[in-house]
Amino acid sequence: MASLIEKLMLLESTVGEEYYILVQLKTLQYMTREIREIYNVDLEDLKDILETIIRDEETQRTLVKNEKDPCRRRKADRRYSASSQVQKSGLMVKVNT
Repeated sequence: MASLIEKLMLLESTVGEEYYILVQLKTLQYMTREIREIYNVDLEDLKDILETIIRDEETQRTLVKNEKDPCRRRKADRRYSASSQVQKSGLMVKVNT
């Protein structure tokens, strides 16, 4: 149950952040249209900058995802390595119950 709650919290956080960004982008679209109409200034370059930022964020997410898996494997390998070293050395702990 705790695992499910953690996953739902992560989902809510992610969806909330994405919605916030969507609202900001829509607001920016309206603002740029108004600026263009009122002040005769075209902010088309801003679109290119935002697209670059979005691509960078997607790249970052991919990199983080790809790094999680090797980290987990290295951690599991270390545990296995330590366990096999203890077995090879013949050290055993006997627990009296």
